[in-house]
Amino acid sequence: MRYGRSPLTLTAAALLAGLALSACGSGGGEEKAASPGSPERSEQAAPGEPTVPMPQEIETRPTPAASTAPPAPAGTPACKNPQLSLAAAGGQGGAGTHIQRLEITNSGALCTLEGRPEVYPYDAKGARAKGFKTASVPGDFGAIGGSPGKVTLEKGGKAVVYVVVNDNSAEGKSCPEAAGLALQAPGDAGNAPVRLAKAWSPCPGPIQVSAVHPPTSVF
Repeated sequence: MRYGRSPLTLTAAALLAGLALSACGSGGGEEKAASPGSPERSEQAAPGEPTVPMPQEIETRPTPAASTAPPAPAGTPACKNPQLSLAAAGGQGGAGTHIQRLEITNSGALCTLEGRPEVYPYDAKGARAKGFKTASVPGDFGAIGGSPGKVTLEKGGKAVVYVVVNDNSAEGKSCPEAAGLALQAPGDAGNAPVRLAKAWSPCPGPIQVSAVHPPTSVF
């Protein structure tokens, strides 16, 4: 007895054969149509070519702010008291504590300031006022603590120092009075101090003095 192939079997075989021929014929055409800039071929660089990251992969960093003065050349001397002036430049207070910002201006040649100056009150006669003690601002006292490093001052250039005082009364006791503040630049104890007329009567506790900071610093 002879069995013939069913129409369904023949149709499926013909369809598979047609798909195979179509795949063979279209393979070469797709390779010819692909261009070097197509997405399929741009994922991997050719040998010897540098790999360029996609724009979203490039890391961007903020540009550091420019310094107010160029770094001091080697051998630049330290600033001396006679070439400096002192001015009150704002303050901030709360809960009896007051932070005074003092601005130092250089009227002489290029020089540097580094470290903590000596700042103390003086009396009506210009002598160092008695009853005041001084100390360093703690290193963890916000942005004005610690030692920021060397500050370069061109002629007309500025730097700042911060003085922290307590304006509370000393439990009913009278507090010493001062006619102003005197500043000795770091390393210059041989010249007369720079003076700022400012009536103060801070107490109790010591007057805390910061190191010299750049003029761009804030509380």
